[in-house]
Amino acid sequence: MAVCVACAGLLGAPATWAQAPEAEEDPGEVLSEEQLEQLLDTPTEQPTGAELAAEAFGPEQLAPYFAEGSLARARAEFTRGRYKRARALLAEAPATPPVRFLRAYAALLGRDSVAAAEEFTALAPDYAALRDHCLLRAAQAHEALRQWELAEARYRDVGAGSPLYADARFSLARVLKRQRDIPGALAALQELIDSRQARGPDALRMKALLAICDLARTQGLYNIEHKALLEVWATSPLSREAQRAKQRLQGLSLPLKWKVRRAEALVELHRNVAAMELLAGVFPHVDLPDELSCRAHLAYGRALRKERQHRRAIQLLTPVAERCESPEYRPQALYVLGYSQSVVDPDSAITTYATLARDYPAHGYADDALFFEAWLLQRRGRLDEALARYEETARRYPTGNFASEALFRAFWLHTRRSEPVEALVALEAVEALPAAARTDEAIWRARYWRARMKEPALPASTPEAVAMAGLQAVRSSSTPESPKGGRGSALVPMTGTGGSGTSGTEPGGPAPANLVGWTALEGASPARVQGGKAGAVMTDGQGGRPLPGAPSGAPRTGPGAAFGIATPGGAMAAAPTPLLAMMDRGGSGPVSSTSPAREPSRGWSEGAGPRGAQAPSDTSALDDYEQLATERPATWYGLLARSRLAELAPERLARIQPPPEPGEEDAPPAEVWPLPPGRLRDDPRFTAGVELMRLGLPGAVDELLAVDARGLAEAPARLLYQTVLRTGRQRAARQVARTSLRQEVHGPLNAASRPVWEATWPLAYRKVIQRYARVSRVDPDLMQGLIREESRFRPEARSATGALGLAQLMPATARQVASALKLSEVSESSLLQPAQNVRLGAAYLGQLLARFGGNKAYAVAAYNAGPGAVDRWRQALPEAELDEWVEHIAFDETREYVKHVLGSYGAYKLLYTGQPVLLHGARAGDASGR
Repeated sequence: MAVCVACAGLLGAPATWAQAPEAEEDPGEVLSEEQLEQLLDTPTEQPTGAELAAEAFGPEQLAPYFAEGSLARARAEFTRGRYKRARALLAEAPATPPVRFLRAYAALLGRDSVAAAEEFTALAPDYAALRDHCLLRAAQAHEALRQWELAEARYRDVGAGSPLYADARFSLARVLKRQRDIPGALAALQELIDSRQARGPDALRMKALLAICDLARTQGLYNIEHKALLEVWATSPLSREAQRAKQRLQGLSLPLKWKVRRAEALVELHRNVAAMELLAGVFPHVDLPDELSCRAHLAYGRALRKERQHRRAIQLLTPVAERCESPEYRPQALYVLGYSQSVVDPDSAITTYATLARDYPAHGYADDALFFEAWLLQRRGRLDEALARYEETARRYPTGNFASEALFRAFWLHTRRSEPVEALVALEAVEALPAAARTDEAIWRARYWRARMKEPALPASTPEAVAMAGLQAVRSSSTPESPKGGRGSALVPMTGTGGSGTSGTEPGGPAPANLVGWTALEGASPARVQGGKAGAVMTDGQGGRPLPGAPSGAPRTGPGAAFGIATPGGAMAAAPTPLLAMMDRGGSGPVSSTSPAREPSRGWSEGAGPRGAQAPSDTSALDDYEQLATERPATWYGLLARSRLAELAPERLARIQPPPEPGEEDAPPAEVWPLPPGRLRDDPRFTAGVELMRLGLPGAVDELLAVDARGLAEAPARLLYQTVLRTGRQRAARQVARTSLRQEVHGPLNAASRPVWEATWPLAYRKVIQRYARVSRVDPDLMQGLIREESRFRPEARSATGALGLAQLMPATARQVASALKLSEVSESSLLQPAQNVRLGAAYLGQLLARFGGNKAYAVAAYNAGPGAVDRWRQALPEAELDEWVEHIAFDETREYVKHVLGSYGAYKLLYTGQPVLLHGARAGDASGR
């Protein structure tokens, strides 16, 4: 690599050592939504005192080793392929580990295997940062010399945590095969398979299994070959490898257990009909309560449920729940059975969920069961029991994934029951949950609605008076205000054509909506519409895997104690509180569908919410809004907070520091140096990545991406991002930004954080998006955000339900849109072409915006769940303001989709135009929203 390029990196411009620059429009591979959410929800660790005291990491520690003098000449000769000349020049330099490594590498590439083997072997113990790289290359040199035993030893020594491990294992198997040690070669490949810890498709795992097949066949080990072929065929049924395995299995037996395993994989991949056809051939040969029969019935029942054949699912799963005793399969059967019963027989579902929670209190589904039992009790009007179950969910499973949601549902029920003090306690309890249960979204949702409760000011200053005032903000039949307002061109009201989208992935389970006394939709089942997403709520994306949620206990005081929420260190608090005392008063009757009788306060006009010039808002509420708008500007709740400030205190919104425009001359450098490395200092992957960068050799990005970035403190996370950015690999930098720099992404937008924001919200496919969005009268930033959330800019993306391409269009929807545009028939392959996909996606979103009067929230919800579903939700809560209406969207996936899409839309506006988005305050029933 040219020396001038390397030196330029030291002056501030990112260097491109040994890494090819990427095309502007190529966003590359990213993590799955499931992986991404897991990473983003991991609490960020705080640096220890030792880490803070450690020497900071600056750009000089990324400086190339061969940047000047004879070292630069040696590096230039190496780059030109003149390896002997490079070795001669390096022999004159001090024998540092980097010099020795490049010299040995020149010998290997120059086919001087004797020198390479000797020098890499000697260097391995002296160069800890690149020990695995030395061992691998020493092994390659020994293999070239046909020194099989030495090559075997070096390959075996490559660490399992290294990105080189898979290559070393395949090479080890090859060497052992040459030594006619077939059992050893098979064992080496099996170790690789076991290390992958993957269920379902995995390219390296499939490659290893097929290699086992080939090895076994050469030695006549047909049983081993047969088993490996079955595993490929069963665990990755839609892969090319499975097709090859199927051909080789012709004429061989297909044992029942492998058929069941393949059917389970097909259900996971939403190929439900194919799974049921396969299982139909299994049932005649197995009987309940045999474990294999339990598995087969469970898989078939899951497929029926996902196909919405709920009565058949109930008929099939009821005997499984009654007769199967397996602690693995019976809880899953109860869970799926409860879901199908909730659609056609809610009272039976209540009993089923209660049985699951009672019989398996330590199971990962126990908190789910309690939560869904509460939701069904609420639907049946048994509000006291529902509230008790919600609170029990949070009390017994404070680390579970339903704890914060249960508290939020309790908050809504208390407001509907005119119990403002208890409602505020429920919101406060969210922040008292253990860190594992407090997602960022849950915390800021609680803070936003707490501010809404405090919003109208009253003369009284007691907590009860403040909470009672909040009842006017959270009314029984209308949602809190989503205000109008703006500051000229600096504000973008959410009323025109625009919006953004979220992932088209399936939800994690049958998570019902935040329905509060909402009976209009009882028994309704969503239609499978655009993107297959309306039916997503019917899909069990968890695959039967238990969710975390074991109870823990510890005493505490404060808001969480009201729910018995524990923190580490002791028993659970049980002292009576206003909230728990309320549970002993009997019930308060059914929830009214109208607001409690009251006189309009000064800040409220009937059917509108607070008016900016008239609402003397509570100062603490405004403080909360300002903090939220500043600290979480790229989220749904940050957008809501800006909208509240624009309505209630526009001067506060005006004083929030606007983001710097791109290219401002007085902006500080994009990179921040130096930075404390924290635990990166001792991370072998980070150290290896840095060394390879400084050597100018490939493999640096692979090492850096292998760093476990979960929970990194802010400074080390930024160090990792900046290091990857300097390799010139923009795609990899974007991945690091999304997975590790949550504080940078969620915090204020400024000159230091702008590069991270740009990596997180890139302008991929911008020209195509602008062209077709404007033609369809859609805000390009809305379409950009929608595509980001739908596909992460992967044109080849395919959802499990059949949605295709950048905008995740279902073929049927695409054909309808194409017909309206008088375009020729579209094929599935054409939907994988970016231009065609964006054109049809923008046109469809434009149609929805026109239908709903330009209301972006309704249009985005309809893009996910279908316009019919949005019509039903609006009719069910016609007086709801937009923020509450979104909280009550009946499909869990659609509710989160709207929040993510509009949050992403706001991020694009802030980042690239400096114009914050504000929400229009239309009610769900307004004609303007139709």
